[in-house]
Amino acid sequence: MPDIIDKNSKTALSTQVSEKLIASIRSGAIKPGRRMPGIRLLSKRFGTSHSTVIEALDMVEKQNYIERIPRKGTFVADDISHELSLSRLVFPFPEASISPHGDLENWCAVSEFYRGMLTEAAKLNAEISFMHFEESKTEIHLSRQLRRLNDFDGGIFVGDQLCDLRDSLIARNKPCALLSRSSSANIANIYDDMNESFGNIASLLAERGYKKLRFLSHASCNVNPLNEENKNYKIDIAIRAANVKGIISDTSMIYELKDNDDPTIDAAFAKFKPNLKDRQEAFFAINAETGAAVYRYAARNNLKIGEDFGIFGYASGITFRNLFPEFTFSKIVKV
Repeated sequence: MPDIIDKNSKTALSTQVSEKLIASIRSGAIKPGRRMPGIRLLSKRFGTSHSTVIEALDMVEKQNYIERIPRKGTFVADDISHELSLSRLVFPFPEASISPHGDLENWCAVSEFYRGMLTEAAKLNAEISFMHFEESKTEIHLSRQLRRLNDFDGGIFVGDQLCDLRDSLIARNKPCALLSRSSSANIANIYDDMNESFGNIASLLAERGYKKLRFLSHASCNVNPLNEENKNYKIDIAIRAANVKGIISDTSMIYELKDNDDPTIDAAFAKFKPNLKDRQEAFFAINAETGAAVYRYAARNNLKIGEDFGIFGYASGITFRNLFPEFTFSKIVKV
């Protein structure tokens, strides 16, 4: 009886055959150094054409599981133990490169996470691929994304980015690590000591003479319980750190933006009724999306950030770079 190949699936037959062959090698059914079955036998085994088997073998060879020796045949690689012990991880990120020559760069390419992951991968016999994805909009779109990740053993994600993709990988029993904080038992957490970072922010606030710390978050970034939990966690730590320095802050000073347009940010500042002319007020941007709105508000109202009021955040890489006046933020540096 041939191995089961779904000829009604959208997944190419050659891809299905290659996955079956790799699974046989990884399970030990075909030992290192042993000859692979011939094309005719494999074609009969999978119920496919010879050309499909040849294409599948090409895929397996590209992944270093087999080697073809002229006039002898196709063999499982002798050093396959390396491939069998190698963890293949993916770091999906949603930011597309803006310009290789402009002032703005891709967050992934310059962040401390990027360098940290590569360093640790070298130590742990892991291979990390960096791949750009868009936020999934439909089930079909998500399914296409998942097909691109069939060959990976797990993933590494940042904060609330690509949540649907991350949850789908976990549902397929592929472990994921989150470069943020999560209470989920299914997600490994890798994040900086926020207590230390927020303590540094509070010290800087006090040093610069700010008396009140208010909070801005963005509704689009708090769409699931995990994101909401992270938001509340940051706010709690920031309030405690600010209180230690005699800076007033409480939950009544939190405002969630429903949009990033001018009327929305005007309504937020109207609700705060902040004193923006004697450097009393400082704002903490829970999400990077709020930063641009605050800068736009300051420009329209002839306010100077850093003189009339302050804005602070917690991020990595270039999230808050290239803003003028400079956005003060505590950089995530540990992996």
